Amino acid sequence: IFPQPQIGGKCAQTNVNKFEWYWLVKCEIILTSHRQFFIVPNLKTKMDIDSAIRLRKSVRNFQNRRVDWRTILEAIDGAIQGPFAGNNNNLRFLIVENKESIKKISEHCEQAWIAESPLLILVCSDDAYLEEIYGERGRVYSRQQSGAAIQTLILNLTSQGIDSCWVGSYSDNALKKELDIPSDFQIEA
Repeated sequence: IFPQPQIGGKCAQTNVNKFEWYWLVKCEIILTSHRQFFIVPNLKTKMDIDSAIRLRKSVRNFQNRRVDWRTILEAIDGAIQGPFAGNNNNLRFLIVENKESIKKISEHCEQAWIAESPLLILVCSDDAYLEEIYGERGRVYSRQQSGAAIQTLILNLTSQGIDSCWVGSYSDNALKKELDIPSDFQIEA
């Protein structure tokens, strides 16, 4: 049974499916927690998960317009909801908007189309803690939870009408040097 969510003191629509109810309840919790910058989206424009999965595509042509930070932070927040080995989130998200930095990242990826993007999100992992707990298996868990988080991030962006492309080809050392990423972190995408 899902509780009746409250939005601004008023009851939300009651003709939503269980996924939307859960999502609304989750957002309500976010609104009352320490991360109060998140907002509950308009139910009439929210895309369901099946639509996001079917509409998701790798896009390599981008419009030259700013992406709302709240939307990006909301997508990242969704990505870090798990699953994580032992509930240990070892991921870090680096948001890059500087055009010169984006151009250099594009060069390190040897993919010119990346330079057209108005914003990049690099996903990095710090395997040290997981390896301390789980030994060598911690690296495997880190790759698994990174992939799950990246896919969730992409689906969240798609549901907000933002196109993206998962890039897995790049020079790790050059990117770490360019962006001051610690040498023991792994760049996942």
